[in-house]
Amino acid sequence: MLVRFTFENWRSFRDASILNLVATDEEEHGKRVPEIQDYGFRLLPTVAIYGGNASGKSNLFKALQFSQRMITQGVGVRNGIPVEPFRLDAKYVNRLRPNKSDKHKHNPRKNNGKTKKIV
Repeated sequence: MLVRFTFENWRSFRDASILNLVATDEEEHGKRVPEIQDYGFRLLPTVAIYGGNASGKSNLFKALQFSQRMITQGVGVRNGIPVEPFRLDAKYVNRLRPNKSDKHKHNPRKNNGKTKKIV
């Protein structure tokens, strides 16, 4: 189950960006949004990604696919990690942090102010 996905320095994303599937406190559609009892928040059952041409939609999905492959397949000792860094700023090209995972104890409702919220 995906609750929150944070990534940075990936293709067209230089700064940290968040895809957050935690529902707001809005009550209009409360019956359709399940609450996760053990954690005390509600998760969105679906998410829509939309935006203009060249706004990063495909690169978001590529970051999700990359993370899925790293989690399910890993990398061999000799293969290295196939990183595609942000290339429009020279200082980001050699950084090796295309994705950083959130700790399980982190509150997914909070946005620390240093990241761009996608959803």
